[in-house]
Amino acid sequence: MKKLKPLFIVLLVFIIIAGMGTGAVVLLSPEPPADDVEYARLALSEARSANAEAYAPRTFRQASLQYDSAMVNWKLQNRRFILARDYTEVVRFARLSSGNSAKALSQTRQSETSLKSQLKKEIAELNSIVGGLANLYTRYPLPQDMRNRIARGKMLLSEAVVLFNKGAYLQANRKLRDADPLLRNSWERANDNLRNYFSSYKLWVKWWNATIAESKQKRIAVILVDKFAGKCYLYQNGLKKAEYDAELGMHWIGDKRQRGDKATPEGLYHVTRKLEGKSTIYYKALLINYPNEEDKVKFSQEVARGSLPANARIGGLIEIHGHGGKGTDWTDGCVALTDSDMDRLYKAVKVGTPVTIVGSALPLDEVIRRRNGGS
Repeated sequence: MKKLKPLFIVLLVFIIIAGMGTGAVVLLSPEPPADDVEYARLALSEARSANAEAYAPRTFRQASLQYDSAMVNWKLQNRRFILARDYTEVVRFARLSSGNSAKALSQTRQSETSLKSQLKKEIAELNSIVGGLANLYTRYPLPQDMRNRIARGKMLLSEAVVLFNKGAYLQANRKLRDADPLLRNSWERANDNLRNYFSSYKLWVKWWNATIAESKQKRIAVILVDKFAGKCYLYQNGLKKAEYDAELGMHWIGDKRQRGDKATPEGLYHVTRKLEGKSTIYYKALLINYPNEEDKVKFSQEVARGSLPANARIGGLIEIHGHGGKGTDWTDGCVALTDSDMDRLYKAVKVGTPVTIVGSALPLDEVIRRRNGGS
């Protein structure tokens, strides 16, 4: 028998199908892979809802591209003659997409759990820094730019905490990335400044102990001011008799160097005048002998070496006076008490009473321990 020509065979098949009817065509046509494609769509949608695009971008992108390939192939096959359709590639791409969607979802959940743990740790660390800044530096005259950075960092941290509690970990992470350098750098700079300030502690404690010893030996009253604690103490016969809250110069950190620097001086002084009524604008006042001879020598040395300008002038008129109780350090370099405390101190002292002003009566590690809740 002679071989049938291809065109004749196609024509023969068409005649047979036509004779069998529409039902036979449907019966013989390949089944569309609707279930595989729908499963792939749902898996991709679940991964997208879990934010896999952010947590597992490469795997999610593969799943998305594979799903698109499945749909493109499906459309191509649907354009072909019904009996010539082949959905093999559609199924393959749909199943690859489903697998990668599941993988992306798993990676997302692992990454999210890891990120949540990391954020919780970082939030705790930054909250600790904020607490440390509040404990040590609420009164401390930090530079304004640093205070602005701290305020900005605290705001970002608060926003991060809100987002974290809502489960928006990626957004919280972005806020923390911005808050972290603002708070950590400010903390490090402030601590460096504070350690440098406390480098004079040995001299301070020498003055402090010598003044108390003088009070005991001469059986006299003395005044002691602890700038870092914001306290003024009255000692009598070597024993503490009273303690008052004290407000200082706006820029009280460090020794007073020149007129107008708004710093409260540090050193060994004494009361030179007792002022009240119309002789003072501050209710009552105890004028001290700043600048003393040591202050004058230091001032001259700074001008000579150029650390102060040649036209600088040494300060004066430093007092312990009333009108305090404002809750902030506001004076031009004096020590301010409430009027009621000033009444008591004024009555207890006389012209010639020693006045010792120090940066701190306690070492830095003890100050930190107490500020952090130590007894």
